[in-house]
Amino acid sequence: MTDAVREEMARRIHAGRLRAQYLVDLVNIGLKERETGLSAETERLQLRQTTREMSQAEVEHERAYGGRSRVVLMPEERDYLTRHKDAPVETQARDEIKRELAQAYMIGEARRGESLERATERQHERTLERDRGGFGFSR
Repeated sequence: MTDAVREEMARRIHAGRLRAQYLVDLVNIGLKERETGLSAETERLQLRQTTREMSQAEVEHERAYGGRSRVVLMPEERDYLTRHKDAPVETQARDEIKRELAQAYMIGEARRGESLERATERQHERTLERDRGGFGFSR
């Protein structure tokens, strides 16, 4: 894999990785507030910073690739979020975590019999087809 390909892959998943960090931050806040009964102000500052970065990255992702990014999780993050998805105090945050987990891409995992490269190609094909307004097959 060339450096240019690696850089393109990193650009493509940047917004999704920031969404993953945002979800982890939400869980960390919930865990701290439930355990201590106090406001997790330091963690909320981190969440605001992550949210700013994520918003910028999502605008860039949409401009470059034509759609909203999905969460891109490492297996450990998926396990952590799954284990603690009910930690946030706010119902809206819990629902967001559950929704994002259901739609997330997992780094290092693909559908059975499908390479990660093919999964990316398939997503791109679906996006092109959607943008053309059709539902036919591109191959």
